[in-house]
Amino acid sequence: MNKVIRVFLETDMRSQHMGLIEIAKTKKVNLSKLEPGEHVIFINQAGNKMKLFSASGVLSYIRKDRGKIDLNMIEFIPSCWNARTGIDWDEASRKSLERKLGKTSFSDRTKSRAAEENILSN
Repeated sequence: MNKVIRVFLETDMRSQHMGLIEIAKTKKVNLSKLEPGEHVIFINQAGNKMKLFSASGVLSYIRKDRGKIDLNMIEFIPSCWNARTGIDWDEASRKSLERKLGKTSFSDRTKSRAAEENILSN
């Protein structure tokens, strides 16, 4: 499972691995102890650049060409990340909106309905 365990705002994006480790250490977050699927996010002051620090020291740099990173989408970024194509911002936005509205996706509702029909028909 992918999850964001901490977000650091107004980060100096010149920081590399060791600099980010030190920033996290000041808030008692040990980046070397991240488990697979755990991520820490660092966002710059302008809000358009982000570094995603993952287990085993994997560091991903993301820059939005237009606008700012919507902080409501942060928790969905790891699950919407693809190494080849980057972040599927539309998917992260959809998930964030569904969370706000308390709704599940159409495909989730369809799967649930099919499962219910299968149970009732047996």
